[in-house]
Amino acid sequence: MNKLKIPAFWQAVLVIFVAWLVFGNAFPPLLPKSLMIQFMIITVVGVLLYFSFDDDRWAEFKAPVLGVLRDDDKHIFRAFFLITIPCLVGYTVYGLVKPSLDAPVELRQAHPAPPSKLKIYGKTLDLTTLENPVRQQVLEQISTDKKAAMATYNDAVKAGSDIYFKNCFYCHGDLLDGDGPFAEAFNPLPANFQDVGTIAQLQEAFLFWRITTGGPGLPKEGTPWNSAMPVWHEMINEEDVWNAITFLYDYVGQVPRMWDQDTSRDVTNINNEVQSLRALMVGEQLYQFRCAACHGEEGLGDGPAAEFLYPRPRDFSTSIFKYKSSPGTVPPLDEDIFKTIKFGLNATGMPAWSSLLSDEQIRSLIPVIKSFDISATWSPEEAEDEDFDDEGRYLKDDFLQYDEIEPLDGQIAYSEESIAAGIKVYEKTCVQCHGDEGRGNITSGKRLADDWEYRIWPRDLTKPWTWRSTNIDVGDETTARDQTIRNIYHRLSIGITGTPMPAHRAEEGSSDALTLEDRWHVANYVYSLRNDAAPAPGQTSVITGVFIEGKLPDQVNDPAWDQASPVTLRLAPNIIKKERLFTPLNDAVTVQALYNEDNIAFKLTVDDRTDSRPGEQVSEQIQDENLKLFADAFAIQFPKENAYVTTPVVVKPLYRHGDRSHPTTIWYWNAGSIEPEIKPSTMLFDASGPDQKLVPRQGDQDLMANGQWQHGRWQVVMRRPRFDKAHEDIQFKEGQYLPVSFANWDGSNGEQGSRHTLTSWYWLLLPPEIDKLHVYGIPVGTGSFAFVLGLLLIRSQRSRKT
Repeated sequence: MNKLKIPAFWQAVLVIFVAWLVFGNAFPPLLPKSLMIQFMIITVVGVLLYFSFDDDRWAEFKAPVLGVLRDDDKHIFRAFFLITIPCLVGYTVYGLVKPSLDAPVELRQAHPAPPSKLKIYGKTLDLTTLENPVRQQVLEQISTDKKAAMATYNDAVKAGSDIYFKNCFYCHGDLLDGDGPFAEAFNPLPANFQDVGTIAQLQEAFLFWRITTGGPGLPKEGTPWNSAMPVWHEMINEEDVWNAITFLYDYVGQVPRMWDQDTSRDVTNINNEVQSLRALMVGEQLYQFRCAACHGEEGLGDGPAAEFLYPRPRDFSTSIFKYKSSPGTVPPLDEDIFKTIKFGLNATGMPAWSSLLSDEQIRSLIPVIKSFDISATWSPEEAEDEDFDDEGRYLKDDFLQYDEIEPLDGQIAYSEESIAAGIKVYEKTCVQCHGDEGRGNITSGKRLADDWEYRIWPRDLTKPWTWRSTNIDVGDETTARDQTIRNIYHRLSIGITGTPMPAHRAEEGSSDALTLEDRWHVANYVYSLRNDAAPAPGQTSVITGVFIEGKLPDQVNDPAWDQASPVTLRLAPNIIKKERLFTPLNDAVTVQALYNEDNIAFKLTVDDRTDSRPGEQVSEQIQDENLKLFADAFAIQFPKENAYVTTPVVVKPLYRHGDRSHPTTIWYWNAGSIEPEIKPSTMLFDASGPDQKLVPRQGDQDLMANGQWQHGRWQVVMRRPRFDKAHEDIQFKEGQYLPVSFANWDGSNGEQGSRHTLTSWYWLLLPPEIDKLHVYGIPVGTGSFAFVLGLLLIRSQRSRKT
């Protein structure tokens, strides 16, 4: 039987097609279009060279081409290719000449090569031979005293855990998966240590280098400098670093890369033994290993990370749980506790443990949580005094389970009529805490605290992406909306136990009581608040400016701003360098940009519950007595004109204030003070590194800014000329991607100086004006020229045939 033979021409077509598929799909999204074109040209040339190397093969290759050009019965194919090829040529040329609005490709090495030597902690270390002293000590002990060796190992892991949860988990997360509370604000995302492609592929010396030197320690090939990794040798000592490294490998169950096979085998054996025991963990052991870092060893919400978190971890000793489905003061169902552990609480330090723990393990934690209670919430009525310890903890395991669920009867359809009715009820019942537009700005002048006397703030109802246990964003839009409204109704009816949020299905006569219909109307209204809110963060990394004729607006409520698409960016607290901030309240900034021939203007919007100006009456009344009230402030940061590169490799300054080689310019606006009276002010600063003082620019008055706080929201306009070569500032040219970042100071949160929130670098684009003759004329002309060449080629080949 003859084998199927593919003609030479179709072999070539097949190779080119496969190459196109590979180049276009094997490396997304890293392969730029220009590089794709280069690769395809090289592929086509290589294929032609291969088939033209041998005369017989070349003749076979040309045969179908010549047939289409010459044969009388191929006139339909000739016409098809005569039209198609010039169109493809014109389209390709159009793709090359049209203005590109694609953001620069930011290639970055995941594991850049470390230096051979490292000067740190007052000494010089050889990274090629550097070993983890904790492992060395354990390996030395294990042959003679295994118990002592494991005690040394476990002590180091515990110390490393404390270091990690006090310093690192805000970015890298409780699960060490790179999904900490502030992770989404950084680009690139923090490293996922659970990924076998990260620390499992590295030597511990590499981790020591990366941790101690942080982002600024990256070599040139590690650019663009987007890493927010702090320079940890400035904040923790050498022993802490090694303990933290030991903890990282232990927690994710990985073994570092080691050149010595005997050492690697011994470390692997220890790891296998430890992990085999971990796999069997349930109940108390599991709690101490996974949960105690936040909730504390005795469930008091006082773990090593607790003081750095807002909201604080739950104190289990009084069995008060915020999010439950049981009515009023009835304790939560076991299923409520299970769901909280499994799915986590959005916008808090509580992660979704489902990725690491089985349902069986999660359920084993519920009796442990109940055992911390000192209020007899879970003990049977017939329990005797001897069944409790001196602190009031029930010592048996026959804990009560509750099954009463808050009813969801009588849901009222989501409609304009219901929303209008909900507004009226909301204005009577909810405004004093949640504000008249739902942003959580307290209007009552009453400072709010939870049952533990920790300061607490009402939910911003306009930002569902921050809701912790209520918003549903899966399924079709109608189903997700109706389920979310039911969850809102639950919160209204049940309240949030342990907080000032009352149960509105209260006893008749209570000031908090609302009828069933009113609760559904309010739930529909609260859901509607998202409709006019700013977009959620993460939808784009590019702020696109809009060109307008005439003067740019200098007021926040100017209708001209409606022309500019808003882009919302996540704010993260400065956890990079002292003095650090761990508990921010403002979590996002929405940015719009307008420009004309001479100037550019930005409008910054931040939901901020307080008008933080010293002397402002309401802000002073509700100010946290443990924090000093400062003025709110905003800043925009740009690199100097020659301090960034977008092609072929992206290079940006450091996150905070650049560096000596990549200085930045900062536009700054401060809200001022009412008492003493200080008017709002603007200032331009020149920055050359996080360790250098900002230099106020003297005599430069071309920055205009003003702001307005209203209904729980700051809106600030900043405007400046597009071109200022005198100070080597960035030139706002059309058609170029310009790095930009933002900062915000929430004065009521004690934020001043380095204690503030900030964004990573994003892109600003002023779209170029399209030259239609250039963009459309060249492709049409090139296609027409290809068509004429095709006619001439056909005529030439047809004449040869005759």
